[in-house]
Amino acid sequence: MKKFILVLVTLFSITFGMGRIQAVESVNSSEKIYDYGNLLTETEKLEIKDLIMNFINTYKLDMVVVTQRNYYGDLKSYAQDFYDYNDFGEGKTNDGILLALNADAAGYEAQIVTTGEGIRMYDDERIQNLLSSMSYVKADGAGAIVKKFVNLSSSYANQGIPASNKNTYIDENGNYRIKRKYPVFKLGLIAVIVSTVILLILINKNKMVKKASNAKEYLDNSSISIVDRKDQFLRTNTTSVVIATSDGGSSGGGGSSISSGSSGVSHGGGGGRL
Repeated sequence: MKKFILVLVTLFSITFGMGRIQAVESVNSSEKIYDYGNLLTETEKLEIKDLIMNFINTYKLDMVVVTQRNYYGDLKSYAQDFYDYNDFGEGKTNDGILLALNADAAGYEAQIVTTGEGIRMYDDERIQNLLSSMSYVKADGAGAIVKKFVNLSSSYANQGIPASNKNTYIDENGNYRIKRKYPVFKLGLIAVIVSTVILLILINKNKMVKKASNAKEYLDNSSISIVDRKDQFLRTNTTSVVIATSDGGSSGGGGSSISSGSSGVSHGGGGGRL
């Protein structure tokens, strides 16, 4: 069904010049390595495939590697759509991580895409460390880059969810959410203080009640008629407060930055030149 929708949306994009949705290859999602750029040797593919399958079986996260040569489109959009429209991912929220690697005359460009629980597992800091580590071995070729990606991804998965994402979760639609923490102790303390202040005020008012000592104290003020009244404006004081807002492009305060492919599915990750 997803593939049928992709065909329709791609045709619509071409017809009306939208340019956002890019056609991606339809693949067997069990292969895990799609070397369209011919960047890997057969030996490297077999070795990397074994590492990937061990990763998937151990951490219940999918892992995909796709390569291109002289790809000049938007690699991020391509990588997100490649993952979404080929039924990759583990569990109901399609948990996993993908590496798209493009080789051109200038060297290598890499894009990492995370989905579902993969978004929580690989926060922005871990994504940047992956890219930096891959860049460090780029002189040894694409095989070394991909192996570094797989091995370091496995190491991070073994460490578990990073502290920056402990207070997050993935909802049933695969969206990255931040849990709202309610400071129960602080709220309780505030309630006690407010109640105490109110009680003291009431007690103080009760102590102020006294017997009247002269006739004036029995005067009904409501019976007084004011025949001449004058209001005089003295001054005003205005305080401006800046309210911070969020455009929804990232989680803020660490964690994982979020974007989405043409399918509307939430993704984390990052990329750039190695």
